[in-house]
Amino acid sequence: MAKPLNEQKLSHKVETHPTSSLRDEFTRLRDTVMQRAYDIFCQRPAELAGPLDDWLAAERELVWQPQMTVAETAEGFVVEVAVPGLKPADVEVQSTDDEILIKSAVCGSAPEGEVLHVSELPRGRVFRAVHLPRKIDREQVSAELRDGLLKITVPAAPAEAARNVPVAA
Repeated sequence: MAKPLNEQKLSHKVETHPTSSLRDEFTRLRDTVMQRAYDIFCQRPAELAGPLDDWLAAERELVWQPQMTVAETAEGFVVEVAVPGLKPADVEVQSTDDEILIKSAVCGSAPEGEVLHVSELPRGRVFRAVHLPRKIDREQVSAELRDGLLKITVPAAPAEAARNVPVAA
């Protein structure tokens, strides 16, 4: 018989690290999910589920991918992400030349002394990367969190004019 949610040992409280690159961030996340999937594999009876089920269970437990909308405007993009229960200090937004990364180490948890029988509220660390179809002006990206909706305004980078290249003889 399965334990109530608040009695299960969840390993989803993972520290965020300064991101040197999105590849490094994805690698760290993959390694964490892989370790948790292995732990689930070791704990379940052999005749139940399978490796894919273990991976998906670990991913659901560790990572909350909030719903979002990405809209293109004349000036750039507007990204809206539903993050109910998080405060501005809980959320980290990073930008590269054409991507936005949203993450948070804050997770939902069961109230002390209560036994959860059903929990449909988001749990796990927030991790969401958005690849944009145009280059962006990373220095002008702004984010605002109000009423559980994170709104990120992403100006497009100015188009560069073609450069004449002299042809040598």
